[in-house]
Amino acid sequence: MSVASAKMASSAAAGPQRSSPTDIINYLNIGLILLSFAIALYLPFELFLFAYAILGPGHYLTEISWLHKRRFFTKGSYDAWILAGLAAVPAFFAVFTFVPSSRSATTKPWRR
Repeated sequence: MSVASAKMASSAAAGPQRSSPTDIINYLNIGLILLSFAIALYLPFELFLFAYAILGPGHYLTEISWLHKRRFFTKGSYDAWILAGLAAVPAFFAVFTFVPSSRSATTKPWRR
């Protein structure tokens, strides 16, 4: 008997292998994806609203601790300030571009 056939015989005699915790989580995720697909067939807007309002913020809250453990993937001590400044610039322009000014709120362009 060869070594390979002896290993196969011993593993078959040991019985079925147990699933690892990672495999169990993977199967659970696949099941949840299929369940959400089935729900989305019947309640598409309600499922979207639930995912947007509940699951989205929950996902980001868990991401924050994960990023904090990895120091936000920055190496220097001032990298976080640079990234915050880069994020503040488009936020500043977005606020002042889309917020109506007092002049545009009082004038009625359709009545000239």
